[in-house]
Amino acid sequence: MPGKKVAIATRRGDVWVCEGAYEDDVTKVKWTKFASNLHEPLGMFYKDKSLFLTQRPEHTRLTDTDGDGKADVFDTICAKWGINGDYHEYAFGTDPDKDGNVWVVLCLTGSFHAYSPWRGWCVRVTPEGKMIRPRPVSAPRRHRHEREGRRLLHR
Repeated sequence: MPGKKVAIATRRGDVWVCEGAYEDDVTKVKWTKFASNLHEPLGMFYKDKSLFLTQRPEHTRLTDTDGDGKADVFDTICAKWGINGDYHEYAFGTDPDKDGNVWVVLCLTGSFHAYSPWRGWCVRVTPEGKMIRPRPVSAPRRHRHEREGRRLLHR
């Protein structure tokens, strides 16, 4: 972030911005709550005056438009992978790749069946918010795939 600020997200859905973390006198570190009520954000980066993060149900852009140090605009970039409430349905997002895409790893629930689409896969989200149809770049070991990348389910 600009000005040597650092953003961190908590499992409980808060995003904090830290100022002064790189200074010699850490007693002057200042913490400001930037956002709250997110769903277990895991993966965050700063770009174009916004924080982008991946939370369990979606990839989100947080922006402070009025300059008060708090996010006032929450834009859903992509929410195409689904969530059913299982406590293992984490979504881990990356920094953007060279094309601006974010790769999101969608945890399978620890069971043999995913009740939400694409769980157990790694998907790509474009800067425009399109989820690229997953190919077997990374998929659950117990699934087989056709040559075109479609998953074959066994019951």
